Amino acid sequence: MFVNHTVFANMSGSMTKEFILRLGRYPDLKIYPGESEKADAILIGILRTKDHKKDVLKVNSNRFTTGNLLDSIGERQQFNLPTSNIYKVELDLILIKDPSVIDKDLLNKPELLPYLNRHPKIVFIETLEIEGSHSLVVDETTALDKGGITNFTKNKASFEQSVQVLAKKAARDFQNVVLDAF
Repeated sequence: MFVNHTVFANMSGSMTKEFILRLGRYPDLKIYPGESEKADAILIGILRTKDHKKDVLKVNSNRFTTGNLLDSIGERQQFNLPTSNIYKVELDLILIKDPSVIDKDLLNKPELLPYLNRHPKIVFIETLEIEGSHSLVVDETTALDKGGITNFTKNKASFEQSVQVLAKKAARDFQNVVLDAF
């Protein structure tokens, strides 16, 4: 179960999928979906970033509006367009044995995270800092099949792909740092 406390939508689904796939490689480990009564413990992941996208996304590279882009922007002054961003996400992983409803509610309060290691049911708490990047597709738009004098971007698909890569990296790091230690 992953909780998304980031400025990005839909990160928790990718993380859940990748962690289930990674944990599924261990034949003696039984994985139950959701909050199964059969489970001895629950792994909870809390994804966190700063509160504003401008504080999370850092421009990695730019492209100056020259060539085809110059024609595309019309009468505007030339400017730099970001073509690649880097972002950082903190992932708190908490394994809790036989959690009650109250225990699960405690885990949804990020301000209590520093104190959870004292909780008797907590097996481990580990924080992974993971970094992703995504490219911004910028193209001219004055050709016949284009939308007019604007810049054309395909950012959403590019970002979603980067989240998939980030989720795979987080699951691999989890295996290396936590699972292989047990």
